[in-house]
Amino acid sequence: MGGFASWHAIDSCHAIDPYPMDCLTCAAPMRPLPTIDSSEWDGGSGGWKPLEDRNRPTHHCTTPTEITVGRWGELNIFACPDEPEHPHRWRIQ
Repeated sequence: MGGFASWHAIDSCHAIDPYPMDCLTCAAPMRPLPTIDSSEWDGGSGGWKPLEDRNRPTHHCTTPTEITVGRWGELNIFACPDEPEHPHRWRIQ
């Protein structure tokens, strides 16, 4: 859990990168929770490719969960660090 959120596909109407993800209740900067990605690793670089999949065709092993977010994006979920009961926020990239 945690880590960072990728902001590789922010909307053209937002000039700030990364896009601020603040709590809508108290304005605290929110922290990332899980990221749900459409693929386990990218076929170009082979980054994060498990050793047991190194000889398998790319399209067969990059999506073991068979979850697709939007148009092959990733879902980021954020939580308020000050008050866990505040509503979570999310963003699809």
